[in-house]
Amino acid sequence: MQETILPAYQSLTSLNSFLSTHTAGLYPTETEAMVQKTKGFVTGLLTKSSSSDYSPSNIKTFQRVVVDPNPSRDVAYPTARLLGPEVTEEEVKKAPFRPHILTDSINPPVTPRHGAGEMGVFLYRNGFSEDPLNAIVSRNKLCRSPDALASTLSGEVDEEWGCTEAGGCRVFLHNGWEVSNCEELVEDDKLWLVPRHREFMWPTFKRGHLVEVRHVASGNGEPIVVETLSESPKVFHLNNFFTSEEADELIDNALNLNDHIDGLHRSTTGQGKAAQEDSHRTSDNAWDMVSPASLRLKRRIFELLGIRPYNNAWADGLQILRYNTTQAYNSHFDYLETTETGRLNSARRGGANRFATVVVYLTDVEVGGETVFPEGKALDGTDKSYDEVLGEMKEQDIDLQAIGIKAGSWQERLVVQCRSKLAVRPMKAQAVLFYDQLPEGGQDDASLHGGCPVLQGVKWAANLWVWNGKVHGPDEIDGSSSTDGGDSDGSHQAEFVSLVPGHSLYWQDTFFAELVKNVPMRMNTFNGHVFNIYEGSSVEEKGALVATYTMKSGRSSKDVQTYVSNGYQEEEEEVEDEEEWEEEEEEEEEEDEWEAEEMWSEGGHEAFEDEEDEEDEMMEWSE
Repeated sequence: MQETILPAYQSLTSLNSFLSTHTAGLYPTETEAMVQKTKGFVTGLLTKSSSSDYSPSNIKTFQRVVVDPNPSRDVAYPTARLLGPEVTEEEVKKAPFRPHILTDSINPPVTPRHGAGEMGVFLYRNGFSEDPLNAIVSRNKLCRSPDALASTLSGEVDEEWGCTEAGGCRVFLHNGWEVSNCEELVEDDKLWLVPRHREFMWPTFKRGHLVEVRHVASGNGEPIVVETLSESPKVFHLNNFFTSEEADELIDNALNLNDHIDGLHRSTTGQGKAAQEDSHRTSDNAWDMVSPASLRLKRRIFELLGIRPYNNAWADGLQILRYNTTQAYNSHFDYLETTETGRLNSARRGGANRFATVVVYLTDVEVGGETVFPEGKALDGTDKSYDEVLGEMKEQDIDLQAIGIKAGSWQERLVVQCRSKLAVRPMKAQAVLFYDQLPEGGQDDASLHGGCPVLQGVKWAANLWVWNGKVHGPDEIDGSSSTDGGDSDGSHQAEFVSLVPGHSLYWQDTFFAELVKNVPMRMNTFNGHVFNIYEGSSVEEKGALVATYTMKSGRSSKDVQTYVSNGYQEEEEEVEDEEEWEEEEEEEEEEDEWEAEEMWSEGGHEAFEDEEDEEDEMMEWSE
C-alpha cells in the first residue's frame, strides 16, 4: 500500500472529500463501511480538537528522541536525534527509549474501555512492581505540555505517593527513561511516579525478570539486559553492560598508577597472632578518577539508574579492587551510619547517602570471590545448613584450613553463606546492581552484603557508590548552605600520621590501612567524611578508639590537612572554618616572630638554626 500523508484541513467537508478519494479501493470488501468508519473516527478527533484547550496557540511542539546507534566511544551519554513525524503507536513501542520486556513476568493488564480522547495507563509507586493504580485520563489535559503530563498523572494518586509538591512527581518508564511528553506513551502504559526529591528505582517484579535497555550506550553496541536476581534485597544482574576490553583497561590503569594517593596500594594485615589465620591474605585497591574507561563507566551507570544529567559530585570515585587467595570483606552496609537529624539521613528531605552500588567484575575467579547477600535467598532456591555446606565442600575436596581459613572464623562463616544464601559469582565483564536505600529513603537493611573469600585464583573488581545527592553536601539539610572554605565540591587532601606503631586508619568503621609509624598517609577526601584511628594493625587486632577526625577543608582544596595521632585518646578534631584558621595563623606568625627576635637577641641563633634543620627534615618525610 502506498503511504498517504494526511494534510491539515480546516473543515469537515474538505476532510471527507480527501478520505473518499484516498480510501476508495484500499479495502477489498465492505469498502463503504470501512470508509465511513474511518471518516467517523477522524471526524471525532477533529471535533475534539476544536476545543480551546487544543487550539494551535497553546499547544507546544514536542520532540521525540531516540538513541544514536553509534555513540562516541569516549562518551557513554547517548546522542539524541529527532524521530520523524507521523509515527504510529506500534513504531513508538519499538523506539529505543521504550522498555523491551524479554520475559512474561508481567501479566499485561488492560485498562477498561474508554473514549478516543482518553488514554488508559497504570501507575506504580517508585521502586514497586505490585498493585498499580489504573488511571484513565484526558488526552487533552495530558498532552498540553510536559508539566501538564506530570501534574495530571500526579493528581490521580494519593498524598502518600509524595506527588503533592509543585509540578507533581516525575514520570518514568520501566527502564529508567524519564517521560517528557505524551507522544512517548502508548495505550495501557506502565508508568512509575517518582517524587521530585527522590531518584528513580528499578522495579523488580520477580526473579528472572528481563528487561532490554536500548537507550543506554553499552560498550559492545549490544543492548544492556537487566535481570532481577532478588526482590529483597533489590539486586539486578547486568548483561552487556561493559566489555572485556574495558575490564582490561581498568586493570592496566590501576597497575600503572604511580600516584601515591590513588595508585594501587597493598595493606599488610597479616601480623601478630591474627596473621596465622590469614597468612596469605592481601588487600589492594586504587582509585581511578580520570581515565577514559572510568569516566565512560560512571556515565553509563548514571544513565542506567535514570539519574540525569551526570553529576560527578553525586558519586564516590571508581574503586579498583584486587583480592588474592583468602582475601574477603566481611558483611557490611554501604549506606553510611548517621543520626536522625544528620545530613546523611536520606529519609529526610535534602539528606544524601549512598543510594545504589554497582560492582563490575574485571576477571573470572576459579573458586570463590562471590558477592553475597546474607538476607537474600539462594538462586537455586535451597536453604542449606552450615554443616551441609561444609559437608559438600569436603566431598568436593575443598579444604578450607589448607587454603588458610581457620575453622569457626568469620571467613568460614562467609564461605558458608556464599553457598547457602544469595550470591553472585564473579564473571569477567559482568556486573551487579543493588540498592542501599529504600524507595522512601533510609537504609535498606536487606542490602547487607560481603565479598566472599577467594579460594583459588585472583579476583579483580571495581565498584561505584552512587548517592542520591552530593557526596559532600552541607552539614545542615534544612536549606542552609555549607560554610566550608574549600572549593565548591568540598574536596581536599588529608594526611594522617601516627607517632606510635600498631595503629590503623578506618573510614567510619571500615578498615582502610595500617599506619606505619611516622610515615604519612595522604589521600583525597571530602567534607563530612569521618576517619577513626584504632589500636591494632589489622581488623583482627582492632582495639580501642584512639582518635576521630571529621574532614572539613580550609581555604582551598589544594591545602593538605595533617592529622597527627600521638597514641593517646583524643577528642574529635576538625579543621576550623576560614576565619578561625586565619586568626590562628596570624597568632602563630606573631608568636614565631616574637620567639625568633627573642632568640636572636639572647644570642640563641645556633639553637634557632638547629630548630630550622629539624623542620626541614620533617618536611622531607611528610612530602
